Amino acid sequence: MRRYQYRLNDQNVSLGPWGAVTPLKYIETVPGETYGGTFSVKLSSGLIDKVIHSRAYYDLYAFYCPIRLLWDQFPNHLGRERSDNKSFAPPVTKNLWPENFESTFVGNEGEDKDGVFQNSAFLRRMYYMVGFSFFHHEKKSRGTNSAEKQKEKILNGDYDDTRALIAASARPSTLESSIKMSSSDQQNIYVQNGMFQLDDVRRAYATDRFEKMRDFYGARYTDVLKGYGIKADWGILQEPECIGVSNNDLRFVQRNSTGDNNFGQRNGYFEGDYKLKIRKTFAPEHGIIMVAAVARADVFNTTSGSHIMCTRDFNANDQWYEPITFDAYNSQKVPGNLFDSGVSPSMRWQTPIGEHLRKGRNEIAVPEGTDLDKLPIFARSMTEFSANESEWMHAHCNPDTTEDVRSNSPSTAVMTPSAEEEAEPKIENQAAELVHYTEVRVAKRSPVKPAALTASR
Repeated sequence: MRRYQYRLNDQNVSLGPWGAVTPLKYIETVPGETYGGTFSVKLSSGLIDKVIHSRAYYDLYAFYCPIRLLWDQFPNHLGRERSDNKSFAPPVTKNLWPENFESTFVGNEGEDKDGVFQNSAFLRRMYYMVGFSFFHHEKKSRGTNSAEKQKEKILNGDYDDTRALIAASARPSTLESSIKMSSSDQQNIYVQNGMFQLDDVRRAYATDRFEKMRDFYGARYTDVLKGYGIKADWGILQEPECIGVSNNDLRFVQRNSTGDNNFGQRNGYFEGDYKLKIRKTFAPEHGIIMVAAVARADVFNTTSGSHIMCTRDFNANDQWYEPITFDAYNSQKVPGNLFDSGVSPSMRWQTPIGEHLRKGRNEIAVPEGTDLDKLPIFARSMTEFSANESEWMHAHCNPDTTEDVRSNSPSTAVMTPSAEEEAEPKIENQAAELVHYTEVRVAKRSPVKPAALTASR
C-alpha cells in the first residue's frame, strides 16, 4: 500500500460511568505507518442536584499494541502460503458489547456460522490487554501480580465473550491510596547449624525491603528498572505501549435555579474540553491504537477516622520522624480505623515509612450527626471495602456506586448508582452555618541536604 500524508478526521461518542476505563476510539494500523496528532474530547455529565467541590479528574490515554500480542497465531497466519488450506481461525466473540464499538454482528459479512453469529475478538482482547497491563492493580503478597496470568487468559480466549468495563484505581494523590490492609510475611533466615552471620542478616533485610517496596509500587519489569534509575524502552516488553497521556482536572459547573418553586437552589454538572496528544509513533507491524478515558473523583469517606496526629500517643518507633528510624524501616503500621471508623481498632494497616508526611488526606470536620449528603462533596462509606485493597482503590475514586454488578466481570466491576443516589438532596445548611471547602496545593520547598548519618554508616 502506498504511503500518503493523510488525516483521520472522524467523530465518536462514548458513554461510561465514573471510575471505569472507557474506550473512545480504535484505529487499525499496518506495517510501515507513522502516527502523530491530537484527539480532542468534550465531556459532559448529567445534572447533579447538589453543588460538588470535590476535586475530580479526567485522564486520557492512548496505546499501541501489535496484533501479534493479541493472537499468537497471527504471524503464522500471514506467513502461510496463499494456497495453504490450513485454517488459522482468528479469535471470535459470540456476543455484542456496544460500549466497545461492537454493536452489530458483521463477522463473515454478518452471516451466522453453524447457527451462531460472531465477530472477531480483536477489539475485546485489545481492551482487556490494555486494562490488565496498565489499570489492573490487584495486589498479592510478596510482590506478585496477577496481571501476567490475566494476559495469558486473554490469549487463551477466556475474555472473548466478557463484557465488563475495567475499574480504574484512584490517583495516588492522598494517603488513603497508599495503604496496605495486611502485613507481608517476614523474611525467614536459615543458616547452617542454627547459627547466623551478619551478612545473612543484611542480605535478608535487603530482600525484605525490596519485596515490600515492590508491594507498594509495582512488580512489573519496568517498575523494577525504575527502581534502578533506568527508564526502559517499550520494545523490551511483550505488552501494549503507551503512546500518550493527558491528565486533567474535571471542572464542575455550578448553576442557580430561577424557577418559582425552586428559586435559589443550586446544582450543576461536570463539563470540559480536553486534548490528548500522541507522540510520533512508528507502527512496525499490524496492530491497533486504542484511546481511552477515565473519569475519577476524590471521594470522602463518610466513616473516616480521626486526624493522623491523634495516633501520636503511642510509644512506637515509627511515629515520629528521625533519620535512624526512617533508614532502618521501610513501612509503618497505623490503626485501620484511622481511615475508616468502621474498622476494628485492633486491625493494623501499612503505609510506606513517612507517607503521611508526603501526602494529605481528604478529611471532614463537621458536628456529630451532620447529614454529609448536604455537603458540597462526593461522600460514601468505604467500610464494606476495607478488606480488599483493589476494591478500596476503585471505590475511592468512584462517587456514585453502591450496587455491585459483578455479573460477567473479570475482576472488576463497574457499579451502578442506587435509586437513593440518583435522587441526591440539595445543600440545605442553615443560614447561620457556613460550609468551608479547603483545597490544598502546598509544595514543600525544602533544601536538598546530604543524607543523615546513621548507625550503619
